[in-house]
Amino acid sequence: MMWRGIGQAPDPASAARCLARANRWHEIIPFYLNGWGVPRDVVRARVILERTSSPDPDLTEQRLAQAVDTAQAEASPPFRSWDWCKDIAATTLDVNHCLAVDRLVADWQASLARDHLFAELDPAVAPLWDALDDALVAWVSAESDLAYYRNIDGTLRDAAAMAAAQQCESLHDALLQQLVRHRKLPPTRDAEVARLAAAVRALDAALAPRDKGIQFDPQRYVAYRRARDSAWTRYQKAWIALAAAVAPDVTPSEVNIALLRERESVARAQSESH
Repeated sequence: MMWRGIGQAPDPASAARCLARANRWHEIIPFYLNGWGVPRDVVRARVILERTSSPDPDLTEQRLAQAVDTAQAEASPPFRSWDWCKDIAATTLDVNHCLAVDRLVADWQASLARDHLFAELDPAVAPLWDALDDALVAWVSAESDLAYYRNIDGTLRDAAAMAAAQQCESLHDALLQQLVRHRKLPPTRDAEVARLAAAVRALDAALAPRDKGIQFDPQRYVAYRRARDSAWTRYQKAWIALAAAVAPDVTPSEVNIALLRERESVARAQSESH
């Protein structure tokens, strides 16, 4: 958070010291290659790499070596900038770590945006707002758990779970902003309900794991789906209750259609990466 300036001004020098205390030496190397919070020092970066790399370098370590070689060959500015997550992280553990940091940042930004929205509402709706927030957490968790289990025998299960959670929250926040700021939801037609519901069912069925490995248990998969469906129903009800208090002209049917669009988008995004 120090480097990204989340909740404070960017402080790369403190970020570098924090990484050193945590023995995350590979992540410090871009700081020396870029001169972030420390003097640009390619020799120092190479020394760190040689002292901390394994005898059989993994893909991340290979990319770090390439970055150091490239920086060493640069005779004068402007020097190429190296980003740990975008340019270097390549192993499953390193990629998952980057995704977790991105998720943390997104959560913080979303929480701040929701606080601003809540400040625009009558305090009397606080219990309904809290109920929706709790329902959102339950739905996101259930959707994330299901995405993880769909990929239980793959190496990208953590990435799939985090992507599902982020997609859910992003769509939720966009819809919430529409309701609070404009006191209405996107235009809808009742005829959309059947089409959207059918699309969600089809996408959900298509997401069923095709390659069931040794860790996959069909009964547990069904249980995860039921938990997700139950959380979704709770989320729908909480949305209808808040909408009725915030924008009385918005009908339950309009809320349901907007939410079905949201769920279709989540399922489609998962389907495209499945």
